[in-house]
Amino acid sequence: MNTTLSRIGSRASREDALTLVEVTLASAIVGLALVVVIGLLPVGIDSSRQIADETIVANLASDMLHWRRVTPYDKSPYLPLGATNLTVHAPTAGAIVTNYYDASGNTTNNVDNTPNLYYTGPRYQVVYTITNHPQFATSPDIARVIVEIKWPVTNAINLGVAANAQRRVYIGQFARTE
Repeated sequence: MNTTLSRIGSRASREDALTLVEVTLASAIVGLALVVVIGLLPVGIDSSRQIADETIVANLASDMLHWRRVTPYDKSPYLPLGATNLTVHAPTAGAIVTNYYDASGNTTNNVDNTPNLYYTGPRYQVVYTITNHPQFATSPDIARVIVEIKWPVTNAINLGVAANAQRRVYIGQFARTE
């Protein structure tokens, strides 16, 4: 009777254990899954950078058009720095302004023209243009503002834009209401 119990116990413990083949197969599946997950990390990081860029670009354009919207027609807006009032149209000096912003949306100088200590180098080129409205080209009371943003800026010295640069254009229409 003792021998029967010992055989039953040893058989049960042998059947509950995993064989070397099963352990190897499970390890291979886990290893393959890890390789796939690690291979997707660069794609996820790139997508995250693209989403961050799109968000900053949309916010920059929105801020500039908003400042133009709340500023009187014959006054210069707060943003972008150096922009003129809406009575000046391109190609007149001051109607086209180019500013550079870093990856956080900071510009090179503060409003008082002192250097911005938080500026980390150019990433976005913003061209702000005031033009005549195409349907009302002769009217001094209607203007169009075009905000064109390109990124990435490739070089901090000559401020060139990459050949494969992303580009977004935002347009606002403004009329004198005075």
